Amino acid sequence: MAENEGYERSAIEFLIAEYNEISQDTRRLRQEGIVRMNFFITITSSFLAVLVFLSQSQGTTDTFFQVAAIVALCLLLIVGLDTFKFTIGRDVSTDLNIRATGRIRRFFSQQNPEIQMYLTWRCHDEPTPWITNNTSDVRRIVQYILSSICALITGLVLNLVGANSVISMILE
Repeated sequence: MAENEGYERSAIEFLIAEYNEISQDTRRLRQEGIVRMNFFITITSSFLAVLVFLSQSQGTTDTFFQVAAIVALCLLLIVGLDTFKFTIGRDVSTDLNIRATGRIRRFFSQQNPEIQMYLTWRCHDEPTPWITNNTSDVRRIVQYILSSICALITGLVLNLVGANSVISMILE
């Protein structure tokens, strides 16, 4: 009997330690996503500031500016796609973590049903809205910025092709 209590106590201690590790990993993942998004916003703002400066300088031709802008925006697109890919992976990992902590909460609430009314987080293993409804604000913001970058690239390429007779002749 005493040996069984020792196993139960060890199992409970293990679950508490596991819960703490999962919670810390979830916080780390969410924070890293915010840091990456802030970096992407900062680098995007910096690139756009340089492009505004280039557009205002006297020695820059329209063709040079458009090509430089397309190259800069393509680099931003690569960084943005990497950030977007990370946020998707982050949301999947966070979902798995939240579901795991829910299973641990369910174990404790089944062992002691009177604690259920004090639990503020989920006690089930259903997918989170980050996965089912795309409610991740970080992912949504990165999507908006990527969409804007794609629109700018498209507009610049169309303008460059339409305004430059040499490029138009090559494409014909």
